[in-house]
Amino acid sequence: SHATGTVSGKSRRIGGLVGVQFQDEITMSYATGDVAAAGANEVGGLVGENVGTISESFATGSVGGSNTVGGLVGEHSFGEVTMCFADTAVEAADENAEIGGFVGNLNAGETISQSYALGSVEAEDARSLGGFAGESNGDITECYAAVEVSGSGTEVGGFIGELEGSSPEGSYWDTEVSGQSESPAAIGLSTDEMQGNDAAENMP
Repeated sequence: SHATGTVSGKSRRIGGLVGVQFQDEITMSYATGDVAAAGANEVGGLVGENVGTISESFATGSVGGSNTVGGLVGEHSFGEVTMCFADTAVEAADENAEIGGFVGNLNAGETISQSYALGSVEAEDARSLGGFAGESNGDITECYAAVEVSGSGTEVGGFIGELEGSSPEGSYWDTEVSGQSESPAAIGLSTDEMQGNDAAENMP
C-alpha cells in the first residue's frame, strides 16, 4: 500500500498511511506526503500508533505534531518494526514532547531492528529529542541515524533522547550530521566513518 497526499489532523494517532495499525502487518508500503498535525499526539510519517508489525516500508516528507512524533511511527506501542527507514523533517510543537527521526516513543518490551533514519528533527523545550528515537523503553538492534538534531530539550541525543530500556545493540549515529556528540547509547561516528569501506569496519 502507499499514500502520496498530505494528511492533516488535530486529535491523535495521525499517520501518512495509517492512523492506527492494530494487531496486523504493514509490509512493502510507503507514504511520501506531508503529515501536518500540529494539534495532534502520536503522529508519524507512516503510522501514528503501531500495535503490530511493520516491515520493508518507509516514509518521506515532513511530519509535524504536538507530542510523540516520529519520522516513521509516532508511538510504537506493541510489536516489531524491521527493515524500514524514514527520510523526513520532523517537528514537535509542544513543550515536553517526545520526538525522534524514526520513532517518537518506543514502548517497553517492543523492538525495532535493521532500520535507519535520515533528515532532521526539531523541537523547543522537548522532554526527549533524538535523531532516531525520542524516548526508548524497548529494544533497538542494528539501526542508525544520520539526522540533524536541533532545538532544545531535557534529554537530547544524536541517536536517542531519553533511554529507559536496554541499550541499543549494533546501532550508530552520525555526529557531524546530527550536530550532537552525545547520546545515552549507541556509537557516534563521523560521516566518513559511516560510508564506503570504513562503514564495513566501523559498523559490523
